[in-house]
This record gives sequence, C-alpha cells and structure tokens, in this order.
Amino acid sequence: MKHLLVCTLAVFVLSACQHAPPPTVQTSSKVGSIQKQYDGALDAFRKVVAFDGGDIEKRYRAAKQSYERGAIKAESANHLIRRIDDSAKQVLAEWESEIKDYSDRARQQDSRARLDAARAHHEKTMSELREAQSAMQPVLTQMRDLVLYLRHRLNEIALRGVPARANEVESDVAEYLESIDKAIERADSFLENLDQ
Repeated sequence: MKHLLVCTLAVFVLSACQHAPPPTVQTSSKVGSIQKQYDGALDAFRKVVAFDGGDIEKRYRAAKQSYERGAIKAESANHLIRRIDDSAKQVLAEWESEIKDYSDRARQQDSRARLDAARAHHEKTMSELREAQSAMQPVLTQMRDLVLYLRHRLNEIALRGVPARANEVESDVAEYLESIDKAIERADSFLENLDQ
C-alpha cells in the first residue's frame, strides 16, 4: 500500500511539474540565487585565470542540474501535499457542518459513521504522504553535498591555474621594468647630449 501511495504521489508530482508552472518557492529561489552567484564568480575567475574544469566540471554541471530539478520537484510535491490536505480538511469540515441538517436520524447516523471513516482514511493517507515526503529530504541533502563537493573540487582546479597566471604577470612585469630601464637610459643619454 505504501509503495502504491509513493508511486501515486510521484505521478502527481511529475504531472504537476509538466502541466503547471512550479509554485514560487523561496527555497528554490535561494538555491538558484546561490548557484548563480557561484557560477558568476567562477566565470569571472575563468576570465582572469584560464583553466579547464574537464570531467569534474561536467559532473558538477550535471549534478547541479539534477539537484535543482530535484529541489523543484520536492517543493512541488510539498505544495501538492499541503493542497491535498487543506482541500480534504475543507471537505470534511463542510460535511461535518451539514450533518445536523438531516431530518432522517438513520441517514444522519450513517453519514456520521461515513464521515468518521473518511476522516480516519484521510489522516492515514496524509501520514503515509508525509512519510514519503520526509524520505525526499535526505536524498536532496546527499545531492546537495555532492554538488558542493564537486564545486569545491572545481575551485581547487581553478585555483591551481593561479601560479601559471602569476608567472605570466611576473614575466610581464619583468619586461615592463626592462623597458622602463631602457627608457631611462635613453633619457639619460639624451640629457647628456643636451649638456654638450
């Protein structure tokens, strides 16, 4: 039963993701914002220090994309579960308030029994949905850790390019100082010729 419920939830989530725009979620936007800041910093660094991220960068980009999609789907599932629960509670509350309107006592009692059974079924279903929902977070946490690890490995590769760039700068500075020395020598020679 639990597996059927999890599969049903997955179908709901996937269909909700395909047919409706994902809800505006602060968590997902924070993830996206942090990722964009990092990508912006890495791209800016890449302009200064040329480096090839190679396989690590490919794996990082793929893992990051999977994590972002998973975070959006998890938030969509959370949103859907809240909507299901809120809607069911409204139906149950309305049903509860209408039971007193029966004039036939037997139907009123039957409706009350059916309401109690429906409420118990809803609570059981919501408990199973929340259990399935709580299983998503550890997976997302592991995925986020993988993305961070790959990103930090990519940082390591990028920072290894700094010494090569520093050597270029040192070489450029040495050339510049040499050209300045030559310019000073020419200026001194010119000044000496003026004095003659």
